[in-house]
Amino acid sequence: MNKLFRGGDWHVCFRERQNENCIFEPDSPFVVVPNPSDGWIADPFLVQMGGRLFLFAEYFIFSKEKGTIGVSEYMDGDFSPIRIVIEEAFHLSYPVVFSYDDSFYMIPESGQGGRIGLYRSKNFPYEWEFVVELVGDGNYADTTLTKNEDGVIELVSYQKERNRFKIHLIEFSLVDMDTISHTSFFYDENYCRPGGLPLTIDGELLIPVQDCREKYGNSLGFFAFDHTAEYATRGPLYVLDINSISLESKITVQRIHTFNSAGRFEVIDVFEEHFDLLHAPKMLRRRIRTALFRLRGRSR
Repeated sequence: MNKLFRGGDWHVCFRERQNENCIFEPDSPFVVVPNPSDGWIADPFLVQMGGRLFLFAEYFIFSKEKGTIGVSEYMDGDFSPIRIVIEEAFHLSYPVVFSYDDSFYMIPESGQGGRIGLYRSKNFPYEWEFVVELVGDGNYADTTLTKNEDGVIELVSYQKERNRFKIHLIEFSLVDMDTISHTSFFYDENYCRPGGLPLTIDGELLIPVQDCREKYGNSLGFFAFDHTAEYATRGPLYVLDINSISLESKITVQRIHTFNSAGRFEVIDVFEEHFDLLHAPKMLRRRIRTALFRLRGRSR
């Protein structure tokens, strides 16, 4: 199939593991969360609060050709219909949610808007307000929280610069609402983009990383993470791909893009490829929209 006409839909998949410390249970199938009728959901993150379980995700709406941030609650074995909680003029995705000082915060991907932005919940989980721009003037992708201690957060963010790939390591104070440090590291291989929050397996801190060398989000590698921007100079300790999962569904998927968990619950997103005659014009419009947002940002 010609790449210009190779479109498709993302799907979020969910399961409860038998073993909380093991991410590889090929005999324990994932259940596909139904997509909304007007779009699809991807980039899933789980948040537990007061005995309740919430799924935050990118909610891509076909008619708007952009992502918003939505939330769904897991109740009685099913997820409620996803509900938009943040929408901007630009595309949003990858909603990292965390808590500090009795408040919930979110850092969604907003690279099309040329920034890394911090939001705070006014009424969790449905009402959010923009607080501050953490970093500006750049197409930062899949910014991931790697540490949250004493009002200081540590973030890893991905940026593509022509044929090279850059990882940013950012420390930010939630107390002073100011950047503490910002360093970066270049990679020649496109196998460094975060694909979920860090997790501990057998006492070792790992970070999911997207293998984008051949296709965007082709599979996930789990790399040892040591709070530097150089983690992907080493090879992955584990790899999660379509051959190491099973689905309670007849859909045929080609890629795995994100992994996150909360206790025994875990979520991934998978891509179902299909022919799309309008795929190329959609991508062109998105690139034009991104360029226009960046021009507006530089003119401010």
